[in-house]
Amino acid sequence: MTLRPLPRTLTPLEDESLVGLILRLAHHSGSTPAAIAARMGLSDRRGIHVPAGSLLTLLPRRLAEAAHVAGLSLPEMENLLLAPLGVRYGPLSQQHAPWYGPQLLTQPRRWVHLRTTQFCERCLAGKGSPLGARLGGPWKRHWHLPVVFACVEHRRLLRRCCPHCGSENFNTDEEAS
Repeated sequence: MTLRPLPRTLTPLEDESLVGLILRLAHHSGSTPAAIAARMGLSDRRGIHVPAGSLLTLLPRRLAEAAHVAGLSLPEMENLLLAPLGVRYGPLSQQHAPWYGPQLLTQPRRWVHLRTTQFCERCLAGKGSPLGARLGGPWKRHWHLPVVFACVEHRRLLRRCCPHCGSENFNTDEEAS
């Protein structure tokens, strides 16, 4: 099956995660994140959610398909994933501690947040430009790392709960195992 590219694409923002790009593409195209993920070939068999392991790495074929649909180069697509951070963050490195698949990374180790997120409200508010004020800033890859607990740019602790309703740990994967 040949996947068609999205009619409108976006350039990834600095340190943006795959989930962040999917959210921005959905907003930009007037679609839903689930529809964008399905179109990129990232959804599970039922098309309900993106498997948590997809935040880490993708098989070469799936990576190429997702990049094609999003109108990105392979390096741009790879930089949305967490695995490239393994150069500086050992637990993600395949070189120092080989792992045999994304599922092994989600359990029982707690050194990467795959099913939850943390965030800086000011980063998400954008950089003050009219476009940034309207669309906000990126969901950053580093926010998935437990060793990152503060925003250096804004000198604030990262939040783990919704500022409006107080709900903790936004769940990115409904079927936590």
